[in-house]
Amino acid sequence: MSWQQQSAPLRCFSSKPDDVRALMLPRPDKHIDDYLYPQNSHLLTTLLNDLMPSTIESSSSLVTSPAAGKLPPGAHNVYFPLQTRTSLLACDGADADHVPPAFKLATPEDPMGGRRLWGGGRVDFLRDDMHLDGERASCMERIADVRVKDGGNVWVDLERRYGHHEHGQREPSILERRTLIFVDKVDETPRRKMKEVDPDFVIYPGPTQPTATYQFTPTATHLFTFSALTQNAHFIHLDRKNALVHGPLMQCIMLRALSRHGDVASLEYRNLAPLMVGEVDAAVCVKKGKDTWDVWIEDGQGGMVARGKAQMKSAKV
Repeated sequence: MSWQQQSAPLRCFSSKPDDVRALMLPRPDKHIDDYLYPQNSHLLTTLLNDLMPSTIESSSSLVTSPAAGKLPPGAHNVYFPLQTRTSLLACDGADADHVPPAFKLATPEDPMGGRRLWGGGRVDFLRDDMHLDGERASCMERIADVRVKDGGNVWVDLERRYGHHEHGQREPSILERRTLIFVDKVDETPRRKMKEVDPDFVIYPGPTQPTATYQFTPTATHLFTFSALTQNAHFIHLDRKNALVHGPLMQCIMLRALSRHGDVASLEYRNLAPLMVGEVDAAVCVKKGKDTWDVWIEDGQGGMVARGKAQMKSAKV
């Protein structure tokens, strides 16, 4: 039985913060195995090439051989899918084990519940030993922290460690933190229409003049393709008119832009507002620094929807 099925059907979260931590932190860790054949990475590259044609440098290969290339930054998102049976997913179509107790999620049939949103995270590329050669690799996931904020929103930090753990490897090749936010109320008014609803609504521009800007327009087909690649059935990404762009896809977009300028060592980022399907002339912006680079995503009105800082191993001339 899933955690969501054991939860009481309450409209909003109401448990004490210490009780929520005590109930969620002992939940079992997940061990997900996968085989790093190049096809998933190739399909992600194909998707990003279509979404961000100005970033294209070369095409990827479907050839599997011992000399296959390294796992590109962000491609870990299209491996190690959730192993839960479909009938045991939460009612929003995503992982039930991440849902706080006594929290009822919205569904397409019952939109009055709360939402699970991607708040941001951090990814560190620690070792260059994950190759697209069909070798077995694994992802170890655990709930690292749970925080209850004012207003009852619940922040759940997931730690994911990717590597060749069956070989006795102790340190991960990739270390990732994913922050999920469970919110009781969501204003679903698109940002492009907020000025009509609230004349005082402020759109915050990027923090500085970018070194490079790459425009893109996420379509419903792009979002469906990414959902299929990641085996993600979360319904908020599947509405052709009102879908939200995936948090992991926004991470991939930032990493793709950064990778055009060098090798990324780490990226820490925060999602500030939803990016909606059909957002014409959205853009990912990069500002070069000495070691730390700024990267952010803007919607079609020039307002930031995500902001991050990256450490670069090396920069291209």
